[in-house]
Amino acid sequence: MRTIREYFDSFSGGWTNAKGGPLIVLLLCMLVTLGGWYYTQNSVHQAASGRFETNRLLVESQIKNRMAAYEQILRGGQGLFTAFPELTRDAWKQYVDALKLDQNFPGIQGVGFSQYIKPEELDQHVSQVRKEGFPEYRVKPEGERDAYTAILFLEPFDERNRQAFGYDMFSQETRRAAMESARDTGRAALSGRVELVQEITEDKQAGFLLYLPLYSTATKPATVELRREKLLGYVYSPFRATNLMRGILQEESSIVSFRLYDGDTPSEASLLYDGDQELHLTQASQEPLYKTVSTISIAGRPWTIEFRSTPLFESRLDFTLPMSLLVAGLIFSTMTFIISWMLVTTRNHATKLTEQAEQLSDVNKALEQSKLDAEQASRAKSAFLAAMSHEIRTPMNGVVGMVEILAHSELSSQQLDAVHTIRESSFSLLDLIDDVLDFSKIEAGRLELERVPVTVEEIVEGICTSLKSVAVSQGVSLSVFVSPDVPVQIWSDRTRLRQILYNLIGNAVKFSGGQSACVGRVDVQCTMSSGSPDTPAAEFIEFSVIDNGIGIAEETIQTLFTTFTQAETSTTRRFGGTGLGLAIAKRLVTLMGGGDMG
Repeated sequence: MRTIREYFDSFSGGWTNAKGGPLIVLLLCMLVTLGGWYYTQNSVHQAASGRFETNRLLVESQIKNRMAAYEQILRGGQGLFTAFPELTRDAWKQYVDALKLDQNFPGIQGVGFSQYIKPEELDQHVSQVRKEGFPEYRVKPEGERDAYTAILFLEPFDERNRQAFGYDMFSQETRRAAMESARDTGRAALSGRVELVQEITEDKQAGFLLYLPLYSTATKPATVELRREKLLGYVYSPFRATNLMRGILQEESSIVSFRLYDGDTPSEASLLYDGDQELHLTQASQEPLYKTVSTISIAGRPWTIEFRSTPLFESRLDFTLPMSLLVAGLIFSTMTFIISWMLVTTRNHATKLTEQAEQLSDVNKALEQSKLDAEQASRAKSAFLAAMSHEIRTPMNGVVGMVEILAHSELSSQQLDAVHTIRESSFSLLDLIDDVLDFSKIEAGRLELERVPVTVEEIVEGICTSLKSVAVSQGVSLSVFVSPDVPVQIWSDRTRLRQILYNLIGNAVKFSGGQSACVGRVDVQCTMSSGSPDTPAAEFIEFSVIDNGIGIAEETIQTLFTTFTQAETSTTRRFGGTGLGLAIAKRLVTLMGGGDMG
């Protein structure tokens, strides 16, 4: 990137450069602004995606944990049958009542026992149940089959569950497949989607059943053949899917919705639960920003879950930071363009006046008049720059204030880095404005110096202390020596003396660091010096800053204290700077009655 000095020098070539340069600066600033806006916008989306994934995993975990809890209910019933083989209907009712299903286990339709019956045992089974007080009992549907699994116990024994009393679940293909899987593996097995026989109202829901096999032995038989031989029946639970999932989503707070499907492939025929209906989200709702599909396994049965973000989730996305960066960048770009344009216009105007003075050099009167015009233009330029620097600094303070507010907001580390970059750029521009303001005051002759007691040693050591961290970070050794014969206090301008020394010592540290061949070294010395030939009786305090930095070519030393001049253009690109610091320091030394700088 070119330095400000190179930038202004390029405008001397013609009208096109003078007009096009500020536009190029504006374009580059706009590109940087848009890049920062895109980066922070993307950061907001990444953070939102992380929150969506976290809530998705939470919902998935709730479903798994809920089904695991229901499986434990069946294992309790399995253990009860194992402990009491002749378990009665009343004992089973007491067990289920103690669970308080309606309070603790939403969605479960009941807990039951289905007895395995061989064809030759069917009549005896029906007769025995009828003797227990159910004269109308029968195994349904009627018909001859190779085996029966009649529902014998099902609590709570309400109107819905009475519809299933005596129902042979082996007679239905989906139920039988799950029951045979549970029988042969000895583990819990979940059926596919079915319509429960308990669905006796118009409000029908998709259903499924969870089975746990019950054997005549205390432990699970070792082989499949033995498990089939020792099968007594099944402890099972029917579920209405919508009731089961109710409570996982809340219309007022859920930021993730989901649809639950039986099997690996989502389809309307396999839909178990639609969370969009629970949250009253219609099909006309806008396309969600975030959605994903996952598959989980419940008791050996795959379930597919489609997740999507809700309008509530998307309404909480905060794009304040990207928009703030965009606005701040636009303001910064505009101000940079204005400053560039005004400086170029002012310089061109001064150049034209100088050329006119040279052309009228043969006429003494015209020459004097041109000289006066040039001096007046120079004063006007300085006054203009001073006024503009004040006017530009006011909105810049607003930008810095906004950046400070953003820096104390809840931001990610990446967002804080972006805000830090804006803050550093803003302070760099403020430093440039301060240099232009000081220089314009000096040129206009309006810089007033104070005359107060100043402790020299305190100022020198204070500056070195403030630059110590910079020196350490750049691998530079910084030392200070104040001669004992230097007066404790002198009459001077504290602020301007500190400004001169800070510029000289800061430059020495900056250009001495980063050397691979040796360690950077900066020595600051403050000693007494005898007067010049013009004032032999006077004594001066001499400040020396000695370093082993990159050095300065002999041909460039003569122009070192000229405004907007640095040792070489590559130095500007590597170390930065405006080319005003040494020029201002030189003029301040002269105003304060000091000797030569060199």
